[in-house]
Amino acid sequence: QIFMELLMGHSGGVLRVKRISNAGNGSKINAIKAIRSVTRFGLKEAKDVADAADQNIGVIDGSWSVEHYNHLKRELAGTGYDLV
Repeated sequence: QIFMELLMGHSGGVLRVKRISNAGNGSKINAIKAIRSVTRFGLKEAKDVADAADQNIGVIDGSWSVEHYNHLKRELAGTGYDLV
């Protein structure tokens, strides 16, 4: 699985979130919850990432592992947000 992630261009590091669709009511709230659950960010920090993702790309600084990437990708499924 790690080999596949490397082929897809993600080997750990900064996470980038983008809004990909208007998934309906509560999608932003669910995306914020997903960001908080994986990163342990506070409400303000997670909301700032989602707000930035609405406009362009929300960046989650840090040295995040492939496991964090995969976990957040799963958590964001169905929210209208995704990792890029």
